[in-house]
Amino acid sequence: MSGDNEAIMDLNAVDTSKDVSNNEEGSQAGDDEEVYVVKEVLEHKKANGKTLYLIRWEGYTSDEDT
Repeated sequence: MSGDNEAIMDLNAVDTSKDVSNNEEGSQAGDDEEVYVVKEVLEHKKANGKTLYLIRWEGYTSDEDT
């Protein structure tokens, strides 16, 4: 990986227990929650017993990969 703006995301820290399926109004999640869509997993590695991922987000540029 190169670039100062890149970060690695620990997907184990992501709360996947919430239902983000479409509700009656057609939006996802709750009204006060933001939902981000993963476009691509660019890279992964193991660190301290955890798998970390470099994510490209839908609608965002490579400068905003995390």
